[in-house]
Amino acid sequence: MFPQRQASTQVLSNRVRSMMNNEKISKGELDAIRKSCWPRTDTPPQQRRRSGRRSAVDSVNSGDVEVDNIKDHLARNLLKYKRANPSSRPKIPKMTQSKEMMGNVETINNLIREQMDDVSTFDDLVALVYVGSITVCEIHGTVLTVKREEREGNTAPWKVRLEGKIVKIRKKLVLYILTSMLMYHPRN
Repeated sequence: MFPQRQASTQVLSNRVRSMMNNEKISKGELDAIRKSCWPRTDTPPQQRRRSGRRSAVDSVNSGDVEVDNIKDHLARNLLKYKRANPSSRPKIPKMTQSKEMMGNVETINNLIREQMDDVSTFDDLVALVYVGSITVCEIHGTVLTVKREEREGNTAPWKVRLEGKIVKIRKKLVLYILTSMLMYHPRN
């Protein structure tokens, strides 16, 4: 943990393993670190293949500050939520539609199409779409709320109310049955 101290490869690998086990770094951030660790002279094969072509968004909006801002938001959210547990992600709120929002949605759709080459599983696709929708919310200033964690020990309020009503109805039934038995079969 001290950068001035030299550490062996085993100690470093143990630290990385403990960080991954304790989920201190998300898998999306680890992927970004892995991609940034390639030597500068030799790029990964996927990047070599795609480096020659221009993206649809760049060719239409080259130099546009807003598109760069959207790209930054999308990249940051991709690192943040790509491998996060879906139950811990913020809830996507309903938003009112506007021309500006639809323009941003189109821009994000184009950016997502560019990244479809990297998608290998359905979970990655769902995460990419989720990140796109969260990015639209953030750009328009919508407040994101994190889902409340369900506690195992607590029961839901509706369940408590129903169980209370069931107990009251049972008491009334027992009283009714007992009184009807006493009326029709009195003891001598």
